[in-house]
Amino acid sequence: MGHSSTNFPSNLPVLDGKNWNRWSIQMKAILGFQEITEIVEEGYPELNAEATKQQRALFKTRIL
Repeated sequence: MGHSSTNFPSNLPVLDGKNWNRWSIQMKAILGFQEITEIVEEGYPELNAEATKQQRALFKTRIL
């Protein structure tokens, strides 16, 4: 799973309805750089209500 980083661009591209191809390429590059493309494409597993404190802590470190 991806890692958090403080190197996140402050000027994200804006989709305006006319720039899909360029926006899509830019977003894939940004998400790939941040190593979070798989989360966007596949989602992430959710914890069930019976998860232990240890499971919740491990889950939180993997998501963040």
